[in-house]
Amino acid sequence: MRPFCEHLNLALVFLLIPRKTGYEVRDFSALELCEAVTNGWTDTVDSILASGVDPNARFDDLDSVFSGVAENWASEEQCMRPPMFEIDETEAPVLRRAAVGDSEVKLGHPDKNKATHLMATLLQHGADPYGLYPQPIYNRRFFSLFPGQPKDKDEPDGVEDKDTVFYRRWKARMGVIEKSLRLEYKRRHIEKGLPDPEQYDYEGKWEEMLEDWIDYLDLPFRYGVRSVIHSLLEGGMVVQPIFDFLGDKLEVERRDPQGRTLFLAACRSRVGLDAATDGVYADLRRRGDDKRGIHENPYPQPNNPWKEVEGETFTTCTGPTMLSFLISHGADLLAVDNYGKNALHLLFTYTDHPWAFLPPLIDNAVEYLIKNCPSLINQPDKAGFYPLHLAIWRMNSIVKPDDERPASIYRFEETVDPLIAAGADIFAKDGLGNTVLHYLAGSRLSEVDRLGKEQRRLLQTFLKRGIDPKARNADGQTALEIFCITDDEGRESAFAKFEDLYYGIGEDVFGQFEQAGYSLQEPTPAGQTLMHLVAGLESGPAWDWFKVLEAKGLDPMAKDKEGETSMDIGMKNIYNFKYYWDDWKKKQELWASTFSE
Repeated sequence: MRPFCEHLNLALVFLLIPRKTGYEVRDFSALELCEAVTNGWTDTVDSILASGVDPNARFDDLDSVFSGVAENWASEEQCMRPPMFEIDETEAPVLRRAAVGDSEVKLGHPDKNKATHLMATLLQHGADPYGLYPQPIYNRRFFSLFPGQPKDKDEPDGVEDKDTVFYRRWKARMGVIEKSLRLEYKRRHIEKGLPDPEQYDYEGKWEEMLEDWIDYLDLPFRYGVRSVIHSLLEGGMVVQPIFDFLGDKLEVERRDPQGRTLFLAACRSRVGLDAATDGVYADLRRRGDDKRGIHENPYPQPNNPWKEVEGETFTTCTGPTMLSFLISHGADLLAVDNYGKNALHLLFTYTDHPWAFLPPLIDNAVEYLIKNCPSLINQPDKAGFYPLHLAIWRMNSIVKPDDERPASIYRFEETVDPLIAAGADIFAKDGLGNTVLHYLAGSRLSEVDRLGKEQRRLLQTFLKRGIDPKARNADGQTALEIFCITDDEGRESAFAKFEDLYYGIGEDVFGQFEQAGYSLQEPTPAGQTLMHLVAGLESGPAWDWFKVLEAKGLDPMAKDKEGETSMDIGMKNIYNFKYYWDDWKKKQELWASTFSE
């Protein structure tokens, strides 16, 4: 029979990760500190630190946080598709963990007082607020980055959907850590002759899943490297204790591996530059008790939209806004990151986060930058994307207003219109040849809500000002062709309620393009008509648009270069095939009755 310690070492082998040959947990004191900080055990944290444990020590004993990380992971080469980090932070330093505890895992509200105490204690014992750590990069995104972007296909063949892969791999890693701690505690009990070592025979919730999901650790995945303070700013998490501790010694121009200063990182904040420095994104989560409203309002502005849903008991953050704080510390507002993105680019990319449900408030910050930093407005990044393009694309978001989410947070046109008024070049094309029309067409242009109406207003404005409706991007797509293949997420749930409105919306959109000189008969490079494109769209409104195009004279029996008609495509459409079959039968019956006469 193998000795217990050998069983322990076998357990640690589970922590092998493809990028780290021979990787083991060797520093259990560091792992214990991680556990105590994550669970908010303040007394245990104080005791461990008092024993001399370094708060910057890594339990994985990596020689470098860059081990196994591709050299070009954050280089200019990635400008078209900058890396987006997974939520898996099992390798994050304890200072990073102290800011959130386990609230992100549970989608809960962090105990800000406890986080403040833990972070202050760690900082006093030498925790590095600029410390670097590795984190996995998402293979796939939830949102397209530009119009006409094909669905990501980076997952390995034969693997389940991205959510399943991510969560099981993440939970497997949590299980490994949990098992390592349990076995080490049992070993210590046995070694010291303490009673009841059997208490450590019971597996925790993560460890129970380990046997089923351990194979997910072997799947290939990429890593990047983050900085503690930059990641907290981007995540809209507790960062005030770091500001308080560093004071005037705050290195506001310190850059992370992606070349982002503290100001640029804050521009990507999930809570927004308009939030107070002590405000966090999780403040906006609904209360879990019988009290309605949000936990705390992170925005100090007296007229901010979240005042509508503060609830019966609430507090409001009163500190300086993140923007004013960073300006007061000398932040360079004209800085750009490795990808050439300036502050405006980053302010408009809130959906490029793994968990981006609520848009951050940035209107005041945008207004300030437009007025004081006008050179940012028409400055493209290294991929050729302009702030105006991204401001329009921000309208392509999940809109879920309800009694605890104010509808006014979705007034995205209130940042588009000021850019245009300030001289944004509406004729500029991005690095892929997309015009502002392409960005509108690939967004929520067909929605029935207020946001859809605002986009159709912008469409009318751009067409009247002379934007070419026939312009094709680098993939040979016109804006209207992109409209015909774009399915707005979440629209199907409301389709039955607004079914009679989509025909009119289709008439409006197609009509605006037609009046601006676009020929609806113009085929795609593949020889398909707009009807072919609409017929392949798995969306309720697509059938209405098909009928609009038919009413405008397009032939449903016209063949593309593959010999398929739009009816052929429609009858293979899982979502809408019934409409096409019924229509085909009616046409056949009409033809037969006409012929018999």
